[in-house]
Amino acid sequence: MSSVFVTNDLVVLSLTDEELLSRSPDGVITNVDARRIIRRELELAGFEPWPFVEIELFMGSDAMLIMARPARAVHCFAFESFEDLLSTALHGADCDSCLVFYAGKYSLIVNVGQRELPPALFEFGEHIGASNHLSAHIIEHGEVIIAKNALGALRDKFHPA
Repeated sequence: MSSVFVTNDLVVLSLTDEELLSRSPDGVITNVDARRIIRRELELAGFEPWPFVEIELFMGSDAMLIMARPARAVHCFAFESFEDLLSTALHGADCDSCLVFYAGKYSLIVNVGQRELPPALFEFGEHIGASNHLSAHIIEHGEVIIAKNALGALRDKFHPA
């Protein structure tokens, strides 16, 4: 590769036309190809591959620039009742969260970064997706009840230490 820059939170690669053609007969790099390349570069630099990746591809006249960074993993959960939601909060689920009332249910939008999702979310709620678009839709069309740290706020309100 003509140029590589790798840190734990950013990978920048510049591929020449020759390198593009060696990877694909038509010189097209798909998202899957780009993810594989990013994973390899992270491993070569001694870093753990990221579970979620945001990738931007830029085409120039004779090269392609690939920029990647770890993506924030945003997940959406629906709860049939307030009691189920409260059970999640009281069973130690702790993550950046936003509580929204949407489509007759309590929806919890959580961001765990690179960590795994707390099991209580799956035990008491229904995972309805992992998409920034879905979370934006729920926030836009629902009623935001607690905008930040919803699980912590519920725990503090209903089970103070």
